[in-house]
Amino acid sequence: MPIADPEYHKDQDNYPNETVKEFAHLASKVNEFIFATPIYHNSYSGVLKNALDHLARVHFTDKPIGLISHGGNRTPQATDHLRIVARGLNGVCIPTQVCTSSDDFKEMEIKNEKIIGRIDRFTDEMVKYCNLFEN
Repeated sequence: MPIADPEYHKDQDNYPNETVKEFAHLASKVNEFIFATPIYHNSYSGVLKNALDHLARVHFTDKPIGLISHGGNRTPQATDHLRIVARGLNGVCIPTQVCTSSDDFKEMEIKNEKIIGRIDRFTDEMVKYCNLFEN
């Protein structure tokens, strides 16, 4: 996607880029979000930031948001930053977040039992919160 243009922040339907229009349309249709990011400089990626900048509060208000990050020895810094962003978007973050590191994987599969348990709790909470906020 192109760098977000603030002129269209609240008017994605008239954005000149079709990908951005479709992205905003899909965001308005979903009932929940999961923000997942690699850890870059102790925070979330610029690609995710740009994607979120193409949307507005109307896309997130009262919708559950799950937070996932990878890298930095499982540091929660990126998810902590995203929790603040989600609050600013009027979204509702679920309590459990998932932070992984390369040590949790073997041949592209999660092998850490504690992380698997956390993912199970994360998914259970997402379902619970989606049911609570269902329109």
